[in-house]
Amino acid sequence: MAYISNLESISDRISLGIEEKSMLRAITQANDCSKSAHMDETAIRKKYPKNWKIKGIRNSKRLFKKLKAKGLIRIVKTRPIEWGLTSLGHRIAMELDFC
Repeated sequence: MAYISNLESISDRISLGIEEKSMLRAITQANDCSKSAHMDETAIRKKYPKNWKIKGIRNSKRLFKKLKAKGLIRIVKTRPIEWGLTSLGHRIAMELDFC
């Protein structure tokens, strides 16, 4: 198992776009977990209020598919979570298991 801090080195080993790299960096900084990461849009949104949309769900799915294809992620699960009384309606959390 790789620790989540190793995500930066993963982004150097595979070809990622600028948006994907910045999102990966945001996820690394927003999570303190070691073996499995809980990617939560709210945590990223709080940490990066101005540009949280680039690091949002749509790009993260594309990024994690790329990581899974390279064999760097074993399990990718998505599940809807209640957002609360906001206009956005819902959010998605991804649970990852890094190889």
